[in-house]
Amino acid sequence: MSLPPAVDYRSQGPSRGGGNKTVLIIIVVFVFAIAITVTGGIALFRSATQSTTGATTAANTFLTYIQHDDYSDAYSLLQPDAQGQTKLSTMQDLVGVAEKSHGQLISWGQPSWYVQYYNGISYVQLRYPLSYANEQSQATITMQHMSDNSYKVYNFNFQF
Repeated sequence: MSLPPAVDYRSQGPSRGGGNKTVLIIIVVFVFAIAITVTGGIALFRSATQSTTGATTAANTFLTYIQHDDYSDAYSLLQPDAQGQTKLSTMQDLVGVAEKSHGQLISWGQPSWYVQYYNGISYVQLRYPLSYANEQSQATITMQHMSDNSYKVYNFNFQF
């Protein structure tokens, strides 16, 4: 019994080595797509981190003013629409109700944050754990990125 004639697969025409090139191209495109995705994700994370740093600094200043009963300076950190909707005396009354319920504001912890972009404007929502003289509570402060690169208080909510 004899073996069938040997077939030289290397001589099968112009597709010689084409399979390896296709696989290589797919791998290069895949690696390139992952690199772009990771780079974009890092840039987005850096942008969000920069937003939260500025917003947190401004919100901490707002809470410091509230803690020291410096309501006029706290009120100055409200963005213009918020000032139009809330009078200084109303803000004092709201903080007074929280302090009547919980005692004097003593300190606050590191906030959790959520960044949202709406109509080209950045908003950073900060949720703070608060320590009052009598008990623990929370506050949510939403900061708006302003055209001068500052952050102003868009909204604030103290839990009772």
